[in-house]
Amino acid sequence: MKQFYLFLVLGLLIALKTEAQAPRRVLVEEFTQASCPPCAAYNPKFHGIIFSPGNETKVGLLCYQVSWPGSDPMNAQNATEVANRVSYYGVNAVPDCVEDGGTTETATAIFHGNIADFTQSMINNRAKVTSPIELTVDHTLMTKLDSVTINVTAKNVSANDLADNYTLQTVLIEKTIQFATPPGTNGELEFFSVMRKMIPNSSGTKLGGLKAGETKTFSFTIVIPSYIYSLRNLGAVAFVQNTTKKEIMQSAESYPKPLPAGATFLDLNASAEVLGYTGLCDPGVSLKVQLNNYGTDSIKTVSLDLLLNNLKQGTTKIDTVNLPGGASTTYEYKNINLKAGKNLVNFRVNNVNGANNKDIDKLNHAGANKILYNVATTPYATEMHEGFAVSARGVFPPNCYADNTSSMSVFPADKAYFAATDEVGGFGNSPFSLFWDFYFGPPDTEVKIFWDKLNLSNSTNTTLTLSRAFAQLGNEPTRFIVEASKDCGANWTIVYQKEGADLASVAPVPGNYFAPLAGEWAQDKVSMKDFDGAPEVLIRLRGYNPPSGSNLMFIDDINIASEPLSTQDAGILTGLKVYPNPVHNELNIQINSNQVAKATIQLFDMNGKAIGILGQNIDLREGVNVKSFKVDSYNPGLYNLKITTDKGVRNTTVSIH
Repeated sequence: MKQFYLFLVLGLLIALKTEAQAPRRVLVEEFTQASCPPCAAYNPKFHGIIFSPGNETKVGLLCYQVSWPGSDPMNAQNATEVANRVSYYGVNAVPDCVEDGGTTETATAIFHGNIADFTQSMINNRAKVTSPIELTVDHTLMTKLDSVTINVTAKNVSANDLADNYTLQTVLIEKTIQFATPPGTNGELEFFSVMRKMIPNSSGTKLGGLKAGETKTFSFTIVIPSYIYSLRNLGAVAFVQNTTKKEIMQSAESYPKPLPAGATFLDLNASAEVLGYTGLCDPGVSLKVQLNNYGTDSIKTVSLDLLLNNLKQGTTKIDTVNLPGGASTTYEYKNINLKAGKNLVNFRVNNVNGANNKDIDKLNHAGANKILYNVATTPYATEMHEGFAVSARGVFPPNCYADNTSSMSVFPADKAYFAATDEVGGFGNSPFSLFWDFYFGPPDTEVKIFWDKLNLSNSTNTTLTLSRAFAQLGNEPTRFIVEASKDCGANWTIVYQKEGADLASVAPVPGNYFAPLAGEWAQDKVSMKDFDGAPEVLIRLRGYNPPSGSNLMFIDDINIASEPLSTQDAGILTGLKVYPNPVHNELNIQINSNQVAKATIQLFDMNGKAIGILGQNIDLREGVNVKSFKVDSYNPGLYNLKITTDKGVRNTTVSIH
């Protein structure tokens, strides 16, 4: 019996030794780009998963900034090694990610796909699979801050020998790269765990066979590439990968460290504030720049440029500052003249201490763009007739500007953009309208559109008319507002507001984006007589996408102008009624007159242009007169119907669908 138990214990020990494994640290390799719109849309959620509390020991991230679809300086700095990893995995679209190489040594799929489809459960499931390799990595910055040493240790903790078919990849990363202004076109400012240099290159280092229990140590010392943005954010990632099968067996990371004791360095930190900006009608401002020396060496000279809309203004300012470590100073650019519309005000530090620039952080030399909006000093018109008749998609008409700091698309667009059947101008009558992308755009976001000033000094009975097309997804409270200001935006008055179902021109279109047919528009008319006689009036649109998201909205035919009062000089005409209204085919007109008369009935568009005559020399008897006319030959839209006699005039509005 004792002999039986002895054999049983020995058997268990042998089994445990054979199956000895190390906890796995999953590696997710991401392929992304600074000018890729979907990357900007999906990265926050994806990175939120990777960096969620509790994942620190489970998973690491390594990002490759690819060469398409637009520009990306991080790719340009090391394009070849990125391209080699793209080719290795066959990546053909971004954003993309590969978990632990995407496949096991036995050809079982792990994950390779869009980052939007990546989940926490994928990390959890993969982390449960132990590894035969124990891996550590550590990096050390040299005191002169010109080179870095990375040490990697790989140990086979299993009882089985590992064949000679593994590659050790050692990577210098910047853990966080924080730009003040977007380096590409998708608006992203922050980038994580970016591959900066693969050591010695993207082919890695052959690990060689590892016998059971064997440990191998590798040491690499490289010159720090000149394109590194911040030495404070340098780190290292190491991983062991099956060269042909692609499974990543283990990964490890060395996080950024304090600079070594005894190191001397420059570290200029610059920031700025705008002075003197009071609002949309203030064309002149100042920019106060503060320079802080966070380094150990003295800053003797700096070179400064003022930037307006990313263009250098005037001559470069070279200042002798003699700024010791820990000290600060300021410089002010005065009398900066803003243009009408959106202005990006900023500055640029070209170098520190001239040719001896050894600043350890190249990205803290400027702050974010100061975004200031302005309008022209002189009103551009006495009426507004905005039909968004632009030269091309995305081009705003003259005197019209977007106040949009989000990633939401709001601009004039045509039917080709939506693969629509009808023209997307109001009621299908023109190629362009102003569309608001509440379907794909970020939720809980508002975008504003505004114009230069109107002069309504001679306007009476001022009226706003507009055309709209919108479908809800369900019952979400999408909101659209038109507001006006007499005091350059210090105070705004809402003149038009619709929300949710009241804003919709058709029934909800769930599960698909909405592009209007010609008959799916509606028109609205509201009084703006409170602005009669105002010499300077600003007009602003506000479109709000609710937290649940919504559908596409289209706005067109915005008209602000005088309109004759419907009872002005009514004379013998004591009443006027039209029905049905809206009308599709035949319009009935009821005219009340207290005398016999001859009448002319005309249609005008909302710009005051004569469109047609429904009848001339029509006999009116004393009392109630009902006349009927076919109107189906007229384009859908909002019209002013005018009854004229030699003893009185009356007007009303007719909507033809």
